[in-house]
Amino acid sequence: MIRDLRQLQLFLSVIQCGSVGRAADACGMTQPSLSRIIQKLEEHVGDGQEHSTDSSLAG
Repeated sequence: MIRDLRQLQLFLSVIQCGSVGRAADACGMTQPSLSRIIQKLEEHVGDGQEHSTDSSLAG
């Protein structure tokens, strides 16, 4: 479970704004600060790169 709902809200701001820099401006914070928060969120939930599919399970 995500420990900090604020991380998720900031992540959604990045998606809505189209970039970390614009989201940081909109949220009143610096781009490096927001980047660190997003990085921590990725570490917590994973970035999806380590997941693989097993073709034998596909049918």
